[in-house]
Amino acid sequence: MSGNSYVLDTNIISFYLKGDRNLLPYFNYTTLHISFITELELKCIPSLTNRDFDKLNDFLSTCIITDINNAIKEKSIVFKRDNKLKLPDAIIAVTASYLGYELITSDKIFKKLSLPVIFYSR
Repeated sequence: MSGNSYVLDTNIISFYLKGDRNLLPYFNYTTLHISFITELELKCIPSLTNRDFDKLNDFLSTCIITDINNAIKEKSIVFKRDNKLKLPDAIIAVTASYLGYELITSDKIFKKLSLPVIFYSR
């Protein structure tokens, strides 16, 4: 992949896998990144069928998954405490900040952060 790089929030991948093709412009000619926490959130959805799980894994194989490291861990603590975020949201926001890429999300909680964010509405 080449062109832009984005970090995807969990909700964006969920929308896409449920058939929202309006997201395609963000996915074409881009490098897609996700946080390890996004991978965990998606794979832990109880209603996933085996087919859904395979479809999810196929999609995730096209993404670069960023694991936790000390910098992300320490900054996530600060983000969570200072912005009253849920821990997964803090980790996803910090992952985007750490990588220096825009976060694509539909979650308005990220509006209060000073991060480059693309807000997607369906």
